Amino acid sequence: MDNATSALARMNMVLHDCPTAEIWQDNVIASPHFKSADGRLKTFDYVVANFPFSNKNWLSGVDPVNDLYHRFEYGIPPAKNGDYDVAPEKRTP
Repeated sequence: MDNATSALARMNMVLHDCPTAEIWQDNVIASPHFKSADGRLKTFDYVVANFPFSNKNWLSGVDPVNDLYHRFEYGIPPAKNGDYDVAPEKRTP
């Protein structure tokens, strides 16, 4: 969502010899860009992202209870910020 972060991501891809990497600047939670032809979210082997940790208005444009992509099956982060940590017993070693 931030111009500077998007520019840094583009520069980083050029420096790492990946000039054709697709960088998309937007609200990835409210309006995901990478979807397949049938409307489902695309999956990838690797994703480089700068997640909006501690974003105070992460719910803007998002209804986690009725999420079309079922991304909140393990719980919904607190409304006060978008941070969410899986309980220690549910972490993958």
